[in-house]
Amino acid sequence: MAKDERTGSEDEFYVGYAGGMPPATARFLRRIIVLSIGAAVVCGAAFAGLANRFPAKVFEFGTQREFVGWVRAEPVPSLVVPGPNGRSASHYLLAHGGTKFGAHELIRGFEKSLVRARGTLIYRGDQTMLDITPGALERAGEGLEPISVSEDLGRHRFVGEIVDSKCYFGVMNPATGKTHRGCAARCISSGTPPILLARDRNGNPLHLLLVGARGEAVNGAVLPYVAESVALTGRVLRLDHLLILRADLSSIERL
Repeated sequence: MAKDERTGSEDEFYVGYAGGMPPATARFLRRIIVLSIGAAVVCGAAFAGLANRFPAKVFEFGTQREFVGWVRAEPVPSLVVPGPNGRSASHYLLAHGGTKFGAHELIRGFEKSLVRARGTLIYRGDQTMLDITPGALERAGEGLEPISVSEDLGRHRFVGEIVDSKCYFGVMNPATGKTHRGCAARCISSGTPPILLARDRNGNPLHLLLVGARGEAVNGAVLPYVAESVALTGRVLRLDHLLILRADLSSIERL
């Protein structure tokens, strides 16, 4: 203890190598420890809740899988795997492996053909992409192209964020800021299909493949709005399990 000559009060000194800790210091440290533990629990719960907002993502890096299906170029390069009933069972978007480019060049000459494809799966929730490289496609004989189920779901207005499908599906974690915007813009400008990430009335994520009003590619037109909160209107089509937004580009507005 040390006594203040002006006030007559006594202050505690704690010396680490001494026998015990003064009572007031011990009480203070106990409060700090309790508050720190409580803050850690609250922060952990908050981060866990934030993580649960995003469906699980997977990039099977280093693992090659093989599929037999039909190559389609529209609305974006994709591989449609037939089911036993003659209808399409799976619909995979195609990407250029190891790059930020789309797969348009890789499917040239294989459009509407039955092929054997080797690649790496990238998927988030029910959205799946096959990352392929040059030479990954080879003809697999003849067959009947599977019948896809399509449905016009009408015109809707959405609020969401335009992201590049390859990174969002699993190659990169969700991010924010200039780095996120720059990466997404680079991928979309190089041909990766853009996705509008929105939410339904229950807060569930909606992944809408973004094309123009006539089904044309809009990669260049949406670049100024990539990775920003936007609102836009368009007609929604369902093709198998894909949701396609034929957007009215004049309706895009920043929020």
